This record gives sequence, structure tokens and C-alpha cells, in this order.
Amino acid sequence: MQIFYPEYMERRRPKTPRCICENEIKRQLGIISPSLYGIVAAGGKGEEEAKELAEYSRKAERYLCYKRRLSKERWKALYREYRKERRGHEKL
Repeated sequence: MQIFYPEYMERRRPKTPRCICENEIKRQLGIISPSLYGIVAAGGKGEEEAKELAEYSRKAERYLCYKRRLSKERWKALYREYRKERRGHEKL
């Protein structure tokens, strides 16, 4: 059984950013365009959209953690990220 820490779980599905959807209907449904995702992730639409996509990806991982639908590798990566954040707060 894996331990799930409530401090870094999102209980609500994050809203899909406009920059990775083809139109408003697909955005509302949460349908992501793989080609647009790649372009935005590579920085093709600007730095602001890339930051928005990174934040969305992070929230999506945390939501999947809440739903307990992460693979073992993704779970470990999320746990490492949380530990790194926690150490940063402890230094302050």
C-alpha cells in the first residue's frame, strides 16, 4: 500500500489551459491537442504559456495522485518533487 500525503494532492481536476486546446469546446471537455502540447512545451508559444502548461501538468499529477491513478514511476517522481519543495520551505 502506498502512502498518499494530503498536503500535495489536488482534489479537483485542473482547468485545461487554452494554449494546448484547439477550441473552447475541447478546452471545456479537457481534450488536449498532442501537437499543441509539444509546441507549447518546447516554448513555441511563449514563456507565459510554457509556465501555464508546467503548472497545469503539476496540478494534473497531483489530481491523479488524489485519484490514486499514478504509475509507480510517476508516484516516485511526485514524491521526490514534494520532498524537494519541503526542504526548500524548511531552509527558510
